[in-house]
Formats: sequence, structure tokens, C-alpha cells
Amino acid sequence: MRVALIIVALCASVIPSLLHAQQQNILLDRFFYSEIQRQLFQDSVSTIHMGARPGLLRRVDVTNTFGYEKDSVKYYYKGTAMMFRDHFVDIQSGDFRCTIDPLFEFSLGTELMDTAQYADTTRLSVNSRGILVQANLGKKVSFQSGFYETQTLLPNYQRQFVTAAGIMPGMGRVKVFKTNGFDYGVSFGTLSFSPNDRWNFQMGYGKHFIGFGYRSMLWSDAAFNYPFLRAQSQWFGGKLEYSAHMAILQNLDRLPLGEVPEALFQRKVATFHYLSLKPIPQLEIGLFESVMWQRWDSTGVQPLPLAAYVPITGMGLISQGFDSQNNVVVGLNGRLMIARRAELYGQIALDNPSNSRFGYQAGLRIYNALLANLDFQAEWNTASDFLYTHRNVLQSYSQFSQPLGHPSGPGMNEYLGILNYRFRRILFQAKYNVVRQTQGPGGNWSSNPDGIQTIALFRERRMEQAEFSLGYFLNPKTNARIAVGYLFRHEIYSPFSQQKTGFFNVTFRTSIQNRYFDF
Repeated sequence: MRVALIIVALCASVIPSLLHAQQQNILLDRFFYSEIQRQLFQDSVSTIHMGARPGLLRRVDVTNTFGYEKDSVKYYYKGTAMMFRDHFVDIQSGDFRCTIDPLFEFSLGTELMDTAQYADTTRLSVNSRGILVQANLGKKVSFQSGFYETQTLLPNYQRQFVTAAGIMPGMGRVKVFKTNGFDYGVSFGTLSFSPNDRWNFQMGYGKHFIGFGYRSMLWSDAAFNYPFLRAQSQWFGGKLEYSAHMAILQNLDRLPLGEVPEALFQRKVATFHYLSLKPIPQLEIGLFESVMWQRWDSTGVQPLPLAAYVPITGMGLISQGFDSQNNVVVGLNGRLMIARRAELYGQIALDNPSNSRFGYQAGLRIYNALLANLDFQAEWNTASDFLYTHRNVLQSYSQFSQPLGHPSGPGMNEYLGILNYRFRRILFQAKYNVVRQTQGPGGNWSSNPDGIQTIALFRERRMEQAEFSLGYFLNPKTNARIAVGYLFRHEIYSPFSQQKTGFFNVTFRTSIQNRYFDF
């Protein structure tokens, strides 16, 4: 809270330059990117790269994009304009601009099927409050910063996961709240600097996503935030884009207790390199590489090798190989527009191919199918046994007890379909997915594959989940909406073990990042 107040004071006092050359990121919520992509389909000469997210707002023309377009409705009261059109606080002086918006989720729901686990009531809730600050400090510098503080009572299948893992998916560690609830806080922020039109440099605490689908087999935003540095540049008229990241990740295992009262968590440094080529507006292909660099072993903290500081795609693989103590994952990412309304996309992930560790994705998305703003998406994802794992468990491709790729982890096969329809400010969403996954060590991302000494038959987990929601956008600028929804989930661990969930809820929330509990 103290940090947020300092940021607000900074916004109110600093007066440098810029309204239009914004160096801010597009908020990492798939709704915003779907709306932008629909507009890009109308541009036959677009060189905008959408495979590495978050993207820079200044590189995209959002004049006619829902959530960014000018609201032509006339509001007669300041309160209604603030509720339906404006930012909560909007400070402008010359070329300086700072906006402040509340972040919140107030949700009430009830469990209709899995009621035996609730001794007193099946009423569930989310109480989340926070703030988002965005500012342009001149033509070259922008920042975004925010936080959430949340208390929640979850459906039983979610509560079981959080209790076992010790973390809220994508939100980090939790504390116990009341009898069956959890309390957690999340902060994020990015400082962005562009010395010219070609280069952008960022430092911050947040997430990233590589891909065009609902999931990413390479680098997903499903795990918790992390500190990072990013350098990005464009060449040849925007047809070539290159990004280099360095991040500090950690596991939930602690280092040996030293002189501090509480032992620190084990950390590792990760580098991510992504080279994107868009030779024609209809085709975008990318080459991805990541390395989990070992920073700790039984002898203590280890220095990073020189190769970790070389921001060139392929150097990690060349210097380390797939079978070193540093975990290397490489892959391909691509999208092809096959019509003015449709695209094919996919990914290939390689993690030690000599041991048959692969991941694949194939998808189809249709925009404006039959009706304007009616979108359909179908996607297939699969991961071989032991994908994202490493013989040294500390070097697993993970952050805060979650894989950095597909949140289900290895030994998995998934089919999903998504239907979105927006009529003005009314939005209907339907999503259905099925996941099949081994329950043996090959399906556990944190397992040690070299430590498996026996071969046995393991049961399979089968999960199917259907979600439906109908909502109304109150303020598109922060994706503030009120919605009613229903979730059905059926999970089978064997012919004699299954769990059914029927969850109905009403939600009033802002949405600026993606959330995943469907794995």
C-alpha cells in the first residue's frame, strides 16, 4: 500500500511529456488481444507481431478497438462518465498523463454438486481489492504498477489444489483465511523505456506469454509473477522482432538456514530469447529458447556462466546442450492467416529430444464467424512424459510450483473449444476442455526422471470442464464487468474415484490478467 501511495504522489507532481507515444504494455488479458487481433485482420500491410506478449501499446493502432476506442455516448453526470467511460483518476498536464483505477473482484457463488465437503455452508466468495497506476513520463518513459489483496472461499476442487500445492495458481503463496478460505496478495509493475522507435527496454515484476492460443507450450502466464529485464528491438521495417529476457525464478524449497531468521527459497536465473519473423502480413513465425541456469547446489551459490549473458537465440543450446545441469527448452511458434477471418496457429516444444520429451499445439481461430464479434477457437495441446522436468528437480522449467509452459504439466493431452460473442457491451462466453494425464512420475513436472527406478502401470486422470458466463462491460478501459456464470467440472482418477463440481456465481470485477483453474 505504501508503494502505491508513493506512485500516486509521483503522478500528481511530475510534469514531463507525452500522450500518444505510449511505452506502456498492453494489459496481459486475452480479451484485449482478441479485440486487437480482430482489427489487425482488416490491415493488409500489418507488421505488428502478436506472438510475444505483453506487446507495446505504441506499436498498435487501437483507435477503433473496443476498450480503447473513443466513447461517443454523452454522459450528463461526472459520476456516470467515470463509471462507464473514464478512468477513476486522470491527471494530464502538457504531455504528461497519469491514470489511476481501482482493481477489484467481488463474487458470490454456491456449490451445487460437491456439497459434502462443506460442513456449514456452500456459499463461496471472492473479496479482492487493489489499484492500477499507469503513467507516461515523457515520450520515452512509461510505467505501470498495481497490486491485489484477496480473501477467498473456493470451490472444493480448487481448495484441494491450493492446500496440496501451497500456492494459488498464478497468484503465489497463501495464508489460511477462516476455516476453508485463503488470503493472498499480488503485486506487479513495469518500467518501460524506448530511446527510439526501434528499441524498448523494460524492468519489472510480472508475467509473459509466447503464442497465439489459449495455452502456451513454451512460455505461459499461468505461473506466478517474477522480476525480469527485457530488451526488444525491431528491424527491416518491422518484419523482424527480437526479444531477450532475464528473470529470477524460485522453487518453494528452502535453502539451508543461515544467519537469517527464515531460510530463503531456492532461486534460479532464467533467460528467454525469442526471434519473430513476419515476412508477409499473413504469416508470423518465431524461434524460442529458454535456459534455467543453476544458481545453487550442495556447495552453495554458483556464479552464472558467461553464456547466460549472451542475448542471442541458440547460444544456450549450443553452449549447454539438452543434457546439462542447466535445463534448456527450445521451440517454434507460428500463425498463418488462411482467410480474412480465420487463422491456423501452433507450437513445438523440445526438451531433451533424445529422451522423447516433446510438446505440441495446433489450433484454429475464426473471427466474426457468421456474426460480427462472434469468435470461435479450437485447440489441441499435448505434452510427453517428463516435459519441463530435469534430473535436478531444482532446475525444472517452473516458477512457484507451477510449470512455465502448459499448467497441467507433462504426460498430458488436451482438447478445448471456446466461443465468444460480444454485442456492444454484452459478452457471452462458453468454454469446454478435456484433459487426460498420467498419474505416474511421467506426468509430474517436479519429478526427477533419472531417479525413477521402477516401471509400473499408473492410473490416468481425466478432467472435463465446461464454463458459461453472460456479462456486461461497465467500463471497457479496465475491463470492468458484471457477470453471472456456471461451471461444471467432472474429474475421474480411476473407475472408483471421481469428483463432480457445479458452481454458480455472480461476479463484479475488473480483469487485466488471465487466470487459469481449468487444468
